[in-house]
Formats: sequence, C-alpha cells, structure tokens
Amino acid sequence: MDVLYSWVGHADLKSFLLQSADEDIKSRVISIISGGNGLMKGDALGPIESVVRNREFGKVVLLWSYSDQMVAKAYEDFIGCNCMVKCLSIKNPIDYEEIYKAVDKTLGEQEDHSDDHRHILLSSGTPAMAAVWLLLGKTKYPATFLQVFKGKVIETGIPFDLRLDVISGIIRENDQKIGGIPDSLLKDASGFNEIVGSSSVMRQAVNMGRHAALHDVNVLLTGESGTGKEMFARAIHLASHRSSRPFVAVNCAALTESLLDSELFGYVKGAFTGAAKDSEGLFRKTDGGTLFLDEIGECSPGMQRKLLRVLQPPVGRPFTFREFTPVGGSKADHADVRIIAATNRNLIHDINSGAFRGDLFYRLSSVSICLPPLRERAGDISILAEHLLSRINEELGANPLYTPKRFTAEALRTIETRRWEGNVRELLNAIIQGAVMATSDVIRTEDMGLPVEEPIIDETAEADDLNLDKAIDNLKRKYIQMAIEKAGNSKSKAYKLLGMKSYQRLDSMIRSLGMEDYFMH
Repeated sequence: MDVLYSWVGHADLKSFLLQSADEDIKSRVISIISGGNGLMKGDALGPIESVVRNREFGKVVLLWSYSDQMVAKAYEDFIGCNCMVKCLSIKNPIDYEEIYKAVDKTLGEQEDHSDDHRHILLSSGTPAMAAVWLLLGKTKYPATFLQVFKGKVIETGIPFDLRLDVISGIIRENDQKIGGIPDSLLKDASGFNEIVGSSSVMRQAVNMGRHAALHDVNVLLTGESGTGKEMFARAIHLASHRSSRPFVAVNCAALTESLLDSELFGYVKGAFTGAAKDSEGLFRKTDGGTLFLDEIGECSPGMQRKLLRVLQPPVGRPFTFREFTPVGGSKADHADVRIIAATNRNLIHDINSGAFRGDLFYRLSSVSICLPPLRERAGDISILAEHLLSRINEELGANPLYTPKRFTAEALRTIETRRWEGNVRELLNAIIQGAVMATSDVIRTEDMGLPVEEPIIDETAEADDLNLDKAIDNLKRKYIQMAIEKAGNSKSKAYKLLGMKSYQRLDSMIRSLGMEDYFMH
C-alpha cells in the first residue's frame, strides 16, 4: 500500500482557508498562519492537496505541529482519502532534536505494515522538518520523496546515500585494510557479473553493493525470499579484497541455538557428549574471508546476545576483528572476518515487538541493501529468464538425451506478465521444469506448469469485427485491468507496471476508455 507522510504547513492551511465554508474554522486558520494580523493570500492548492489530487494513496499520515486541534480535525476531513492527522507537541518548528524524535516515533509506529511503500512530501513544513525527513527517509525508513513545483508533483531523486557516501567516508579513515580506495576503482570491481538486470532498482542495489564491497564494514541484505541474497553476498565477497579467502554461508534458521553456537565458535574436546576432539568453528575457518549469516532474523535471543558481543571489536581493533570463545573452552580466540547477514523479515518490526535486538541490528547494518522483488524489476524478467535457460541448457547439455531449449513467444510473454511471488527462485524452478518436460526444442507455458492465458488477438473474428481502433481500445482495457489487479488495486503502482511515465497518463486513459466504473468496485 502506498502511504503519504507530510507535515501540514502554512501553504496547506492557506489553501484550506480559501476553500473552507466554516467561518469559525476560517478565523482559527487565519489566527494560525498570520498571528491574527489578517488574511494572507495563498495559492489555490496547497502542496498536500496537490499530491493527493494527483496520486492515489491507501493512507495519508499528516503531522500537525499547531496547538489548535479543532482545525486539525477539520483539515483531516477536508483532505479525506483515508487521511489521519497526528497532533504532535512541537514547541519550536526549527528544533531539530524535537522534530527528529516526533518523526522517528511516527514512522516507527507505522513499521507494522512491511508491505507499505512510503512517500514523503518535502514541500510542507519548515526547512528543519524537510531536513529530518531526508535524514530518516535515506537511512532508517527508506522512502520516495515528493515535491510540488508550480502545481506539479515531482518525484525527487536524492543523488547520494547517507549510509554509503557519508558514513562510509567517515569510517574509511579507520579501515586498516583498504582505506582510501578512490571511487574511480568502483568501475573495476568484479564479482557482480552474475547479477543480471538493468532496471533502476537493480542498478541501485548493485551500485550500493560495489561501494560496500570495497570497505570492511558489515552489510545487511534484506528482501523477500528468493530474491538472490546469497548470490548477492557472494558478489560482494568476490568484489572485495577478500576474494581469495573463504566465503562461508550458514543458515541460522536451520540450526538450534546450541548447534549454531558450536558451529560458529567451535568447541573443545569433552565440551558435550560426542565431542571427541577439538573442532574449529566457522569464525576460525573463515579467517580473512567473509561469513554469510543467512536468515539472521531467526536467531534466538541467546544467540543474538552472543553475536552482539562477537561483532563488537575491542577498542583500537579493526572493524573485522572477532573475539570469541569455543564452546567448553576458557581461552578466547580471534579471527579477521567480514560479516554479511540476510533476512526476509522486517527487523524494525521485530525490534519494536522485542523479537530482535536493536543494538545487534545496527551493528549488522553498517550498510543495508534491499534486494527488490522480481515483480518490481521492470524489463529484467525476460532477460533473466533467457540467462537462466542458457545456464540450464549448459548444465543439462552434458546428458546426450537432452536437447537445448528455447522459449516460445507465448511462454516468454507469460513469464514477463506473471507476478512471481517466489521471485527468482520460483522463476528458476519453472524454467527447469519446462526444460525437462518439453517434448521438443521449445518450452511452452504449460511445460513450465503455468496457466495458459487467453490469446490477445481473436483470429476467428469476422470481417465486420476487424475495427482496429476498437481492437486497440479493448487491448488497452485488458492490460489496464491486468496491471491494476497485479498492483493490488493501486493505480500509483499500476502505471509503472504498464511502462507509463506518469500517473496522470493512466488516469487520462481510464477516463478516455470509459473505465471509471470498473475502479469503483
């Protein structure tokens, strides 16, 4: 669900004033925005109203810093569209600390909804409020930023990442291994050759991975199951100066706490029944390399506590210095290990519920990279499918009974339009099934176990049913309906699935095709 966040500013209240019919409310608004000095001129639409009129949001959360709560309620009713005005006790609208605490609490309370897509409006409120939005929206609560300019709603790209471009610049001075590597070397960083895709969201993730690879800091990979987090972790390792040392992966969800304890830290002879001799743990075996902790969110509280201690290097030691004690031992051991962790859970939600330690989260996430689901990687799916099929043909080609396969046009179209809830893993399994089950050198939709969609073109149409404009309009309706359904009835997501550049174009097409009633149900 798309959620809009914004402070309510003077420009919004001026617009409200011009449109309100309630004289008492108008008087109160004038008092707020002019200090009782009379009517102030304003634009026809305030920034908030401009945004909600041009885009569709499942929820609008507005932060109110004024004392008059009666006006707050009236403004909430005025905006409508699932609007909630949150009245906050802000004494000084340019006090950064006060604003930060209020915004952090508000966004934290909304973290229960992990599928929400945050949009933050920067145009309303004071410059201090906008600065805090930028700080939190580029770090702790990733968001899309919006601004209103001359009545137009603009998505604002922020051309820097605080976690990489600022924080990594600070810690680079203390990075004893590879400090000072210039950004010009980023283009030569290898390891990401197997990461297929040119969509903007994937390019952003790869760019962050390339930056992170060059610095000995912990990395947290988040994203749905099947998005390729382990492959991405390997890419970071191969692009780092540790590429010649071990990359070791462990699934934290597959082991009990006691087994994970001995697996990570090792044990001494006699530590428990069956411990016939000393055994090195993964930290020792990975010395100089990278340890990948998959499903980190499944660790028990006890294991979280132990990891927290291991991930905190002693004063004066490098970031990757790990000190630990084997199970049953009394002497501390140490190793040089870079940590990459991954999870498909919403760890912020788990922190709020007490299921995950906040201090461990921040220790793991020096750099946090979210891998996008396949359905959001516009243009990547067919390229990825062809790449996977090429690999499958190569691997199965050693069997003389196997014939290399290719997709039919209809099968490739089905692949491109499917939602792929299981992401790359589901896509790979479907293609493997198709390659094995196809009885010729082509893979059809049914070979992959996928439902066959109705043909777009009716080849049986009579001569008097060949009106091209009518056929094109019907095709547009079909695709718009499919996109809306795949986007969970969200027009603001559907226009992107359709490859349109703006929400307004989709809205205009819906009206021209007479489809308004379809979206009222």
